[in-house]
Amino acid sequence: MAEVEDREKSAPKRPAKGKADAAAASPPSAPESHAALARKYRPKVFPELIGQDAMVRTLRNAFATGRIAQAYMLTGVRGVGKTTTARLIARALNYEGPG
Repeated sequence: MAEVEDREKSAPKRPAKGKADAAAASPPSAPESHAALARKYRPKVFPELIGQDAMVRTLRNAFATGRIAQAYMLTGVRGVGKTTTARLIARALNYEGPG
């Protein structure tokens, strides 16, 4: 019994897990030079979208004629550029983001 008490006293005490620990455990944000390749080379204008010719043509015609739909349905498997396309559309509409 005394041995168990001695072990408990000599063992290092762990701090209780909380928000401070979660913040300390999160990785620091990567500087631009270490950004993921997908983010670093993400298309910034419609012509840079590769393999999406039909969609780019449709969007370009919509902007040229001023007939932009209220919504666009972007579908596809992971990695085809749905989010990138949505960001390009938002940028073309001069959306600045929240805040």
